[in-house]
Amino acid sequence: MSNAVTNRCRDAVLPPPAKAVLMCLADRADDLGVCWPAQSYISRWTCYGRTAVISAVRCLEENGLITVSRQNGRGNRTTINLVAVDAYILQQSTTSTPQQPVVPADVEQFASRTTHISEAHRTSPPGAHKTSGSSYIKKDRKPISAEWSPTTELLAWARSGRPDLAIELVVEVFRNHYLAAGDAKADWDACFRTWVLRERIQGTSPSPKPCSASASNGRDPALVKIETDWARAAPQPSLVREQLKELRNSFARASGGGRR
Repeated sequence: MSNAVTNRCRDAVLPPPAKAVLMCLADRADDLGVCWPAQSYISRWTCYGRTAVISAVRCLEENGLITVSRQNGRGNRTTINLVAVDAYILQQSTTSTPQQPVVPADVEQFASRTTHISEAHRTSPPGAHKTSGSSYIKKDRKPISAEWSPTTELLAWARSGRPDLAIELVVEVFRNHYLAAGDAKADWDACFRTWVLRERIQGTSPSPKPCSASASNGRDPALVKIETDWARAAPQPSLVREQLKELRNSFARASGGGRR
């Protein structure tokens, strides 16, 4: 790496791919401007693809800024023509209209596409969606209102499609949920249809039954708990099963003895 070569190349006005490749070569060059960078290294350094790198190298060669000695079986030897770079920068700074470099067609098209995409992303409003052309359409999103209710046709569709649901209750839950969340949607009817389709079937989840002393017919709650745990437990090793059985019998004997 030569800081002197890098500083001499910094002020050259070139298309972005060609300028990036030139600065990459300067970063790898010695004080004479000679370097041996691989094409894959240039691509990683500049973040440009193989085609763009090849076109940028050709652009620099056509403007006389570099010389590439291509050798079979060996890496390419690239020399930055420092005198030509100085003359190129001087001519740009002294003329009223800076000299436009010779740009190959594929580099120019690549730069044009990049500029177009960057301009489109910079000027597109938040929430815009790209269409098949180059224009953007902003979707009209709005929060749900407290008076929102589905249309008659939508209610009929919901009742016929999900007879297992209490649709009036579903409407209330849907509206209150999005009023609290503050979300904005472009089509609240479509959002409600999705909500209905995903709604869980009512009455399918059995409610848990609490274990109470009254349900055990006056038996010892500790014994009831042991029996419940025994019924729910996964198969245990034989020693653990024997210990649980002995503990159960002890509680049974103690409970029977207390009643007598």
